[in-house]
Amino acid sequence: MSFNNLSKCLKSRNVLGEAVAVKSDLDLLVMFNGTLSDEELTELKTLTKAMSRNYHSLVRDAGIAVANYDYTIDPANYYEQAFLKELCVCVHGEDLRERFGPYKLTSEIAISFNGDFDEVLARTISRLQAASEEEFKTLLQGPGARLDGKPGPLSSSRINNCYKAFNNLLARATEWKLIKENPADPVNTPKVRNKKSEVYTKEEIQTIFEKLEKVDFRWQVLVSLAFVTGAREGELAALEDIHMNFEKGSIYIEQAITEVKGKGVVVKSTKNERQRHISVPEQIMNMIKKLIHIRKQEKLIHIRKQEKFKVGSQWQWEDHLFLFGNEFGKPLRPDSISQWWKRFTTRHKIKHIRFHSLRHTSATHLINEGVHAKIIQERLGHTKLDTTMSIYGHVMEEAYQKSATHFDTFFDKKINSQK
Repeated sequence: MSFNNLSKCLKSRNVLGEAVAVKSDLDLLVMFNGTLSDEELTELKTLTKAMSRNYHSLVRDAGIAVANYDYTIDPANYYEQAFLKELCVCVHGEDLRERFGPYKLTSEIAISFNGDFDEVLARTISRLQAASEEEFKTLLQGPGARLDGKPGPLSSSRINNCYKAFNNLLARATEWKLIKENPADPVNTPKVRNKKSEVYTKEEIQTIFEKLEKVDFRWQVLVSLAFVTGAREGELAALEDIHMNFEKGSIYIEQAITEVKGKGVVVKSTKNERQRHISVPEQIMNMIKKLIHIRKQEKLIHIRKQEKFKVGSQWQWEDHLFLFGNEFGKPLRPDSISQWWKRFTTRHKIKHIRFHSLRHTSATHLINEGVHAKIIQERLGHTKLDTTMSIYGHVMEEAYQKSATHFDTFFDKKINSQK
């Protein structure tokens, strides 16, 4: 639709729909044939504010989301604007889902927005109640259970999470008096089977550090940090100069990099929103200090070019200085770290295990050196000590068994004297 038509529509018609007075939001999803000008965007913000004022007695807030029509219906952008494709109905009353042709959209969501939410929920719950526990297991463990395109069945931890999610859904339905009791209560949650993680030996780690001397300096720092901190790929990619405490010899992990389809790399909180300080060897801190100097010089070059040629800065993420960003300041994608690691181990004929396994190698090394499990939990950023014990329990058991040998020296003389 045109911008003028949208303006007239909003100014001349009341927006109707089923909602909870004062608690529900009023959201409009609008597609335009072209790109809006700055003036039109400004007017759109004014209209949004006017909607919030006009309907303040009926809705909590009002908003307008904008999309380009040609971009939205292009098959190349199949997964873009999914929310709009599922819910949007045009101002003339036409069901826009019919216009999207190849898109297999969730009709259940559209139905719920037309006032049949209770019916949809009741139908979903009845299907869950009708399914036996064995059928549910087959659904999660059988072929086609994965929706990410990867081969193999779902992991035991993912299946465990599915059980918990369904249980919570039905518990909430019980709480809201939509059903009399939770049919999932008697179902036993499947146990999580933690596989024994592959790790590098001390000798293999030493070989890795020797080979690292032949690669770019930033990769030397990144791999070293992965081993001594046990940080995840996304957490390493998100490290900035502001996270370094050179006085205390530690780094602060508070964020992670992830890649979102259609947006590229974005900064988010850590996996379990748990921040932590990790002590780092002095030699590694000196390497980080050198790398920060290199990164600042790279940024300065872009600033000087901008001043000399009177052009916009090519330095991306201007308010950030990522340690492992590219020459334009853009942070590394976590998957690019794993890809580089594969090339590195292949080129230098090193046993290849996942880059993430450097995290397990770090934890295993600390366990074998007698570091307390609670400290390892804090370094890895696990929410609970149980998680650390569950993942590395087999390593700790081996370490505990070896600990008995520390007493051998006290009894060797006594045994020998009795011979």
